[in-house]
Amino acid sequence: MSATTKVAVVGAGFIADYHLQVLKKLQGVEVVALVDVDRARAESLARRHGVPRVHASVAELVAAGKPDVAHALVPPQRHVEVATELLEAGVGVFLEKPLATNRGDAQRLLLLAAARGLPLAVNHNATFHPSYRAAKATLARGDLGELDHVFACLSVPLRQLNTRDFAHFMFRTPRNIIFEQATHPFSQLVDLLGPVRSVTSVPGGRRELAPGVVFYDTWQLALTHERGTASLHLSFGRDFAESFVRLLGQDGSLHVDLLRGHVTQTRKTPWPDFWDQLKNAQFNAVALLRAGWRGALAYVASTLKLSGRSDLFFVGMRDSLAAFHASLRGGPRYPCDAQQGLQVVECCDLAAAAVPEAEASGSVAGVAAPSTAPSGISSSTARAPAAAAGGASDVAVAVTGANGFLGTHLVERLLRAGQRVHALVRKPAFVPDVLRRDGVTLFAGELSDPAALERAFTGCASVVHLATGGGETWTDFERTMLGGARTVANACAASGVQRLVYTSSIAVYDLCDGGAAPITEEAPLDREPARRSLYARGKIATEALLQSLAASQAGEKKLELVIARPGFVVGARGAPQHSGVGFWAKDSQVFGWGGGNLPLPFVTVDDVADGLARMALLPAAANRSYNLVGDVRLTAREWVDLLRAQLHRDFRFHPESITRWYLEELFKYAVKKAIRKPGAEPPSWRDLATRAAARGFDNARPKAELGWQPIAERAAFLAATLPPPRATAANATAHG
Repeated sequence: MSATTKVAVVGAGFIADYHLQVLKKLQGVEVVALVDVDRARAESLARRHGVPRVHASVAELVAAGKPDVAHALVPPQRHVEVATELLEAGVGVFLEKPLATNRGDAQRLLLLAAARGLPLAVNHNATFHPSYRAAKATLARGDLGELDHVFACLSVPLRQLNTRDFAHFMFRTPRNIIFEQATHPFSQLVDLLGPVRSVTSVPGGRRELAPGVVFYDTWQLALTHERGTASLHLSFGRDFAESFVRLLGQDGSLHVDLLRGHVTQTRKTPWPDFWDQLKNAQFNAVALLRAGWRGALAYVASTLKLSGRSDLFFVGMRDSLAAFHASLRGGPRYPCDAQQGLQVVECCDLAAAAVPEAEASGSVAGVAAPSTAPSGISSSTARAPAAAAGGASDVAVAVTGANGFLGTHLVERLLRAGQRVHALVRKPAFVPDVLRRDGVTLFAGELSDPAALERAFTGCASVVHLATGGGETWTDFERTMLGGARTVANACAASGVQRLVYTSSIAVYDLCDGGAAPITEEAPLDREPARRSLYARGKIATEALLQSLAASQAGEKKLELVIARPGFVVGARGAPQHSGVGFWAKDSQVFGWGGGNLPLPFVTVDDVADGLARMALLPAAANRSYNLVGDVRLTAREWVDLLRAQLHRDFRFHPESITRWYLEELFKYAVKKAIRKPGAEPPSWRDLATRAAARGFDNARPKAELGWQPIAERAAFLAATLPPPRATAANATAHG
């Protein structure tokens, strides 16, 4: 090894940022290149971290001057391919977990690295978690005696499950979730207990994400290792996150809370049982209090840039990478070598063997898992059945963002009206069932792709634009929200679309003055958009942009622009934690925009879908705007109380005055300025006051002009909006 270890990072995805943050601070390490097939993404990441070279392939990297070691951060299904290419080129490899997706491939990589005399290791950063390492030190001192058994739990929410982003590796076959998530606890079990001998695996919570694609969200595992036994609970997509390891020894036990960084211990003492329990409780109370203060102070110091990053995941990553590179330079052996990586893969293979053979490859009963298609794909050759409109139409309605919360309800409403639907989605392979019905044609595409939009809009009389955009800066919103709307409008003109329905928001209005008259469609939009949130500012600017584009057209084919401004949309398949109620610090804990006693502009998702369908189809809607706000106006307190009663969960509403909100945001702004955080903006009293939605709304226009009738009865509204209670043992007991 030369005086400086030259490192290349292969893969510019999410985890690459963590590796680069650590690598550029390690002494004796120089990152010389970044490799990714998406050159633009790689160049952006390289600029941010000062990496001098960018390449599109490993071959290109090696030709330009091979590094000593490469961090391979590609998706798991490419680990063997990329690691093999690097090793054969004479480059050592540090792989993100897992080593491979089956035991045979893992063994082949191990043998190849040994034959070439090159380092091959796996980033099992869970074994470098600071609390886990503290527990191992306690175990090494002999405080627990011999280790008999390990209980482990990993229960994590998965954002992709809620957003139906099923293109990720972990959803492609039922066994992949084990290789993606269970490698963390498996690496700890192997580290503690040695190689696995047997695994009894019971998967549960079976669901079909798409035709032929099955997912199990719960797994119960019993494992026998070389030096003891273990049990593991895995749960994915739950509301409450939990991750812990409990070590049971001959003379005591340790509970390691991996999420919060707490370690508690129970030991034998020479005292009577009642005193033994008291002393253990006192010891753990002090330990928890110290850990809590230590974590809080570390967070403050890190935020104020008085110390480096202190979050537990980053610390584990940092220490893992540092240990690997220290081992290359004559330091202690890196424990997560290829041999341990193979042992973790063996755990995964044995656990995943419980998946039925027909499902293991991503197919059910011979049905192949779908793949993303580049253009129009008919869900069926048959048309939608005749319904309210008296028969299927030869002219379709196009919907952008069709697989979203509101989009799926709108498609259902259009199909009931006998309309054909062109559904524009990013990933047709994983759309919900409603988009696979007769009468729906799927089109793959992005809002930034004019050709894809024109394909989707051809043959359509109307387009309902639901897809939106966002980001962290106004530049992001200009590119995504405004840029997307511009592309949609231009594609409408190019495709001969007669009408564009744009889904805006009631956030475009000035809602500060509670004493003013209810807002109608004639009310002006907020005259100070720069003092509003980026979302509200974006909606205001997008409405103005579309109005300008529509007005600039001339002749008989001038585009009709219809603007919908829904209120607080709630209902089936949507999350009940609406931001209009307040700021949800946790999924059951919300801080209100004020006292929570004002009636809020709720509306059911089905009522909004009905309004949008009428705007797309009825001549009277041409060049009009409509406030789609329901007739049942609950307060924030009422909504949270109803959720608590309905779901039997600890939902809590915490009132907070706008003044206090403003002072808190002002303090945060001062901290950001003190640490010179880029893009820090002062808080806006106007925006915070608007969030309280003090003004009422008049929904007479859509009723009169479109025949729109939102639910007016409270009981019916609650039945349509409150999520169904989960069938649990506690609920069954409570209901007798």
